[in-house]
Amino acid sequence: AQNAQVEFKTPAGTPVDGQKMMIEIWATGAARNILFGTGYTAAGAVFPTSVPQGKKVTLGFEYDTANSFNTWLLIGAATQQ
Repeated sequence: AQNAQVEFKTPAGTPVDGQKMMIEIWATGAARNILFGTGYTAAGAVFPTSVPQGKKVTLGFEYDTANSFNTWLLIGAATQQ
């Protein structure tokens, strides 16, 4: 559960092309702002800038090495209704 603003930095390690990652964020108490570091790029989905109070945001990423891109692509985003 997220109880303050958060910034997601690029994960440590050595991801491989096509590797998947999911992030789930719950906001407790109030809406929470979220930020993303330079290791993330929007691709087919829009980065959320906040999580509504009491709701969950689920984000799906895929690592892309094509043309030396080397970034986590946001390929899906859903906010609990």
